[in-house]
Amino acid sequence: MALVIVAALPTGAFARSGDTTADRVLGQPDLFHNAPNTVDGNVFNQPNQLALDKSVTPYRLYVADWQNNRVLGFHSVAALTTGGYADLVVGQADFYSAGCPFPGTQSSLCTPAGIAVDSAGNLFVADQNSNRVVKFSNPFAIMRATGRKAGFQASLVLGQPDFSANLCNRSAAVNAATLCAPVAVALDSHNNLFVADANNQRVLEYNAGFITAANASKVFGQLGSFTSNSPNKGGLTGRSLDLSPQAHSALAVDANNTLYVADFNNNRVLRFNTPLTSDTANAVFGQLGKFTQNICDINSGPNANSLCGPFGVTVDKAGDVFIADSDANRVLEYKPPIALNPTANVVFGGFCSPLSSGAMCTPAGVGVDSSGNLYVNDLGNNRLLEFFPPFPPFPFAGQILGQPDSIHNAPNSVDVEGMDNPTGVALDLNVTPNHLYVAEQTKHRILGYRNAASFVNNQPADIVIGQPDFYSSICNQAGGPNQRNLCGPNGIAVDKSGNLFVADFSNSRVLEFSSPFNSGYTTNQPAFAVFGQGGRFTTGGCNSQNAGHTPLGTSLCNPAGVAISAASAGSGDTTADRVFGQGDNFASSLCNLGGTAPSGNTLCYPWNVAFDSASNLYITDFFNNRVTEYDLPVPTPTPTPKPTTHAGTCSQDTDPHADAYAAQNSNPDTHSHGNPDSHAQGNAVRHRASRCAGARSGR
Repeated sequence: MALVIVAALPTGAFARSGDTTADRVLGQPDLFHNAPNTVDGNVFNQPNQLALDKSVTPYRLYVADWQNNRVLGFHSVAALTTGGYADLVVGQADFYSAGCPFPGTQSSLCTPAGIAVDSAGNLFVADQNSNRVVKFSNPFAIMRATGRKAGFQASLVLGQPDFSANLCNRSAAVNAATLCAPVAVALDSHNNLFVADANNQRVLEYNAGFITAANASKVFGQLGSFTSNSPNKGGLTGRSLDLSPQAHSALAVDANNTLYVADFNNNRVLRFNTPLTSDTANAVFGQLGKFTQNICDINSGPNANSLCGPFGVTVDKAGDVFIADSDANRVLEYKPPIALNPTANVVFGGFCSPLSSGAMCTPAGVGVDSSGNLYVNDLGNNRLLEFFPPFPPFPFAGQILGQPDSIHNAPNSVDVEGMDNPTGVALDLNVTPNHLYVAEQTKHRILGYRNAASFVNNQPADIVIGQPDFYSSICNQAGGPNQRNLCGPNGIAVDKSGNLFVADFSNSRVLEFSSPFNSGYTTNQPAFAVFGQGGRFTTGGCNSQNAGHTPLGTSLCNPAGVAISAASAGSGDTTADRVFGQGDNFASSLCNLGGTAPSGNTLCYPWNVAFDSASNLYITDFFNNRVTEYDLPVPTPTPTPKPTTHAGTCSQDTDPHADAYAAQNSNPDTHSHGNPDSHAQGNAVRHRASRCAGARSGR
């Protein structure tokens, strides 16, 4: 019997036939990437601020892909298409990486929050967790000259003495040269730079011509002091700020060099008419024109005069002001002339669900191009929305970046190629070439690959089980357990007829799917048998057959593993015949039978099961730190005549179903999608499958 041990692959290792280094990979583009789902050039993970490069026509678009630690660049806003790919990436070595090195480097980013572009096309990034602002010299010009699309190196750094340092305020007292969690940047027409220094509760201004590690020339929010960092210093006024270090603040400068500051925690946007000479705001949005109040949704609920957690702000060439009112899930447009008590004229979004091209969930960055098209980073939905004028009441987006369509919103890309926490793998050895199945626990689905012998790196799956399409990843996607969905699938196995068994952990059941590659389904296949729920597909509770949740021969509680014996008695029912680890008592669920020491008759949190070629049973006994083996616990099958089957009735098969064993966690309070750190007890229950011809009619 071969013993396989899972261990880490050394960085830099390469594949050689016959050694212990992997030769191919599914779920990643190569053996050196490991991001969940698919990190690629057409996906986002909480996109924060955006910036338009107005140095060219049509404008270029940059998006701060916050949780992927990168900035994506699109060469032309006129060429954008729904689901389209970026042309370059800043902050990563390629489109498939999303890491945040510590400390940072000249070419890395760590949660980039705010971005801006100067008149020469140079990109400035507020590199939040590196406590710095970095400048990348015109990335598109470098791409044209060299062909480089990734791995760009910064040419200047502010807030740190060099590119390898990243400490908040340089691990000293706050001063004019330090930064701590900068979250936004903006440039005026003279290339003066403004930085929202969130943890220091201030906005800094750097005069044009600044160099690495330069001191700021002016400070807003601290009554002119570079050495203080109190929120609302001196009280709530037109000179105070209360910025959010969670990247919830933004800056904008209009054509008249007027500065706008999204003062997130004060639920307002401040306007500074002459920021280079005065640190006192001239107008306030969201507080009925009053600088001395900071009420969320003043006048009882979202309205045309209120704000709650403003996140983004921009001004178009006509002077229209757009504010991302994040806690109200909307963007507001204010048309000039703008009064001292501004009232919004148009609202975008205003609702988080149901998901559509008109919905928004925590909108962040906003921008407007030369044609008046509005761009909104819909952070909570991991996408960018583009709206085309004229804007009617409650507009719908005309294009979407970061998602394949308007009804999906997963971070990065839940798709036909990527994986997130794969937990189970099984091969169908009954066919040549073998079919391959992978359980993707956190995406609540099983991916199936028709040919295990010939797949290439990042091969697209051929079928998906548990979801209506390859882009969905919802636990119990129809609202509750049913015949077609999954929640936290873990162990999987295939019997000698090609039927797939799935330990549906969080639904406390095992489902059997009839030979998936011969079913006619590529998505949304129905199961035809269920174990652990008394034959019901629409329940999913731990030991749900009785009010006390006592284990029964027909119940399961968070099954984690499943295995098929080659020696099948073939009775065809869904009631367990034997129990391991509980002294032959189906109603018991105590770790080591309630004792302090294990024995040959006990188990404590069994996690997985397997058979060898002689049908000896092996169980991973997690909390007892052991694997237990049981000599041939399955009787040799005795062939019996197969009864006549009528449509819509159940038949008992003697051959199609091998005996199924499930390792289950029997703690009714555990709903952790397979968390091995849960303090639950378990038992192992043997099941035999039932086939209902009528279940096939749900196609």
